[in-house]
Amino acid sequence: MLIRRETPADVDAIRAVHSAAFATADGGGGAPVEATLVDALRVDEGWLPTYSLVATDSDGQVVGHVVATRGLVGGAPVALCLGPLGVLPDWQRRGVGSAFRYAGPFDDL
Repeated sequence: MLIRRETPADVDAIRAVHSAAFATADGGGGAPVEATLVDALRVDEGWLPTYSLVATDSDGQVVGHVVATRGLVGGAPVALCLGPLGVLPDWQRRGVGSAFRYAGPFDDL
């Protein structure tokens, strides 16, 4: 597994990761909110490209994603908000989420 920063080519794969990771058991109800939340965050003033990371398998397929954004109150940054963090179901419980914690840029938080 490789952890790296998101690139523009990863956008669809990131949406697919969150759609699969947060899908409801019954499969109904449309896309999970997490699948569209990252798209909304990407165009928000709180977006920090450095803090949007993907995990890829040995073939380069995106298997996980995490992002941290600025939390604003009254237009002033007051916090760093982590999430969503999503991992493809077949990759869950295999250390992907933990690997994000130990990958820069989160090392110095």
